[in-house]
Amino acid sequence: MDELLFLNSFLTNDSNNYTFQSVLQPQLYCFYHLVNTIDQNEVLATASKILFEKWGITSWKQYLTTLLYIANETEKYRVSQHGGVPILKPYIIQTHDETDLFSPSLVESLYIEENEFVPYNDLEGRDKRQENVDYKIFRSKPFVKLEDGSGYVVINIQLLCERIFNSLYFDFAPLINGQKGSVGFYDFNKEFVEKIMFRQTFFNCIPTSQFTYPSQNSTVEKEDPHEPDFYCRFQDNIVLVECKAIKMNGVIRDDGDYSRLLEELHEKIVLKTKNLDPKRKAFKTEPEPIGIGQLIHHIDSIEADEFQWDTNIPDAVAYYPLIVFEDVRLLQPGLLSLLNRWFNEQLVEKNELSDISCQPVMAVSINTLFLYDDLIKRKSLINMIDQFVSEYSVVDADGMIIVAEDADFDDYLRMNKFEKQNLLGEWLTSKE
Repeated sequence: MDELLFLNSFLTNDSNNYTFQSVLQPQLYCFYHLVNTIDQNEVLATASKILFEKWGITSWKQYLTTLLYIANETEKYRVSQHGGVPILKPYIIQTHDETDLFSPSLVESLYIEENEFVPYNDLEGRDKRQENVDYKIFRSKPFVKLEDGSGYVVINIQLLCERIFNSLYFDFAPLINGQKGSVGFYDFNKEFVEKIMFRQTFFNCIPTSQFTYPSQNSTVEKEDPHEPDFYCRFQDNIVLVECKAIKMNGVIRDDGDYSRLLEELHEKIVLKTKNLDPKRKAFKTEPEPIGIGQLIHHIDSIEADEFQWDTNIPDAVAYYPLIVFEDVRLLQPGLLSLLNRWFNEQLVEKNELSDISCQPVMAVSINTLFLYDDLIKRKSLINMIDQFVSEYSVVDADGMIIVAEDADFDDYLRMNKFEKQNLLGEWLTSKE
């Protein structure tokens, strides 16, 4: 039941759960972190200059202002006119722009013609992800230039919002992959999402009195591949965190193949047994624990007194495992139940861990941690997990905690109100 609940919710999320703010806000938060990181990284800064030249702009402020203005105007029109999209005239918009940041050149770089033909390549044996499907084109170029020359229209407002941050990954990818034609190597998901954005966000959720690894001012250049993405301990309570910047294969998602989606999800957050990318070499090593598998590995090493990142762990502790996702769309009803089923299956294989004190795995998005960091710090993440488990789980005959199939910790946090300052507003108006 949890599988069907999650998959149905995930596959229909974009249509059933769409609101303008729910799509736009995470994009703005991620974008804010990215531009701050670009200023401090030579590879990203060099790649940015190439993108600016390609788009005819000179700054990320121009990029954001242009997309944000058009997104807001399109949404206002949709609401006031009960549907439809406005015809945009970039150069006229520019004449009324008091910020001098709106860029007609960017719009002219990100459009397709009204009657443009998008070929669909379905040659036998071809990697389906290389097919020129509409979505890939629209993701990159969210504007349509009208044939009569009257202006431009937005193809889909959600794709336009996601152009702010999500699509930048695909813009940067060929420039930072370390291969011929690139400007260097930068692991976007690992270095930016999992280390910088996630960790900075999570530090704001916990008191400074708690022991953490890494420490808040850590400057370790090369990390151990087996270390946790984040670890914190308050007395005898241990929070173990793995952050996953994963995206589900678009072809499988479009096909609606439930079994393949579940297989891919398991490969990406439990145990890697093969390379999902057909262009990469065959996976010839031992199965590699990922996400849930890593959490169990950390628990195992702590119980065996082999956990090297905290040498003062009490003999008796309680574990609070947590998976943090970049993609908010993965946080759907059914996911938490599914994760814990997989967690328990892996845990059963470790007989030596049968008597540990361990709460169910929680799942939350980076964006939710950002929105509710004050609340989480004030009430304590551990206390909030305990309260959630007491309300949304039962203990079976074997003493195992079973979370409800529709339980959703991310949604549980979002039931609360939040107040956040406008970080991007301050950045856009700054003179830097």
